[in-house]
Amino acid sequence: MNKSALFILSLGIVLMPALTLAQSDLSQYRTKNRLLLVFAPSPSDPRWQAQQSLLAGSAADLQERDLLRFDYLEHGGNKGAALRTRYGVKPGQFRVLLIGKDGHVASESFSPIRLHELTAQIDRMPMRREEMKREEMRREEMRRAGRG
Repeated sequence: MNKSALFILSLGIVLMPALTLAQSDLSQYRTKNRLLLVFAPSPSDPRWQAQQSLLAGSAADLQERDLLRFDYLEHGGNKGAALRTRYGVKPGQFRVLLIGKDGHVASESFSPIRLHELTAQIDRMPMRREEMKREEMRREEMRRAGRG
């Protein structure tokens, strides 16, 4: 994850709407990041507000899973219009999409998703399981090196 993304994540979820994907180009994130795309009609939508609350303070959990969050609010003009079309998000609709590092839609929800549900979904992904396995092996190697 690049330094600016880490900085923005450390500031909190509320700043994420400032980040936008270049229309439908998700390729720049493939193999590097998982994406959480949140589509909502407006910031006054109670579902969007609930999603904000449910993920507040989750920067460390998201960073650990290489997850970037992008919000697309209709009231902001055509931002995300191509993504709305690509994923079939209708006007006025709330939708949360989890995009895997391989670019596929790993899950979708028409209601806000809780942090523990999101992290559990990610942790079940084959690529994430490999990442966790590698991290555990790295920790074990560090423990052994520390004993030697």
